[in-house]
Amino acid sequence: AAATAAATGAAALVAAEARMKDQAAHFESALRRMEDQVREAQRAAEGARSRFDESTAAAKVERGEADDKARAWRAAEMTELRASATSLGATQSAAAAAAEKRAADLEAADRAVIADLRDRLQAKDHENAALVTKQESLESQLVAMALRPPPAPAPDAAGPPLDAASRPRSHSTTDNSS
Repeated sequence: AAATAAATGAAALVAAEARMKDQAAHFESALRRMEDQVREAQRAAEGARSRFDESTAAAKVERGEADDKARAWRAAEMTELRASATSLGATQSAAAAAAEKRAADLEAADRAVIADLRDRLQAKDHENAALVTKQESLESQLVAMALRPPPAPAPDAAGPPLDAASRPRSHSTTDNSS
């Protein structure tokens, strides 16, 4: 009986060690997956940051070019308007009004381009912030997993083996003695 109990205890110990190894392997696998996700999020954030910087630089260049063109056009238009007004007099007032309208239309178009560039820049800001938030979340999950103590071994579901005295007796409702 002592040998059977010792063998049963040794088997339970081996099973517990196997479960611990499985749990450790599962934890390490989960940890590697989380680390991969963090690296992926970092790469995505760096890519988004790079694209954001490129887009911002391009938007600034476009805005600067649009502003320069608008200023040059307005200056040329105003010079032309002044020359027309002084040389042609009243007959050219309709052309001057049309030129002023064209200048106003171009200014409105410039404002629309600038507003569009600002909207695109704001969208890139939001995209970058979302990626940074995701990266921080994954990093905090990884830290929480790393700091969590390993799980306690699960008790043997079958329990210790029952000897003949402690086994439940089956009760029969039919009487076979008659």
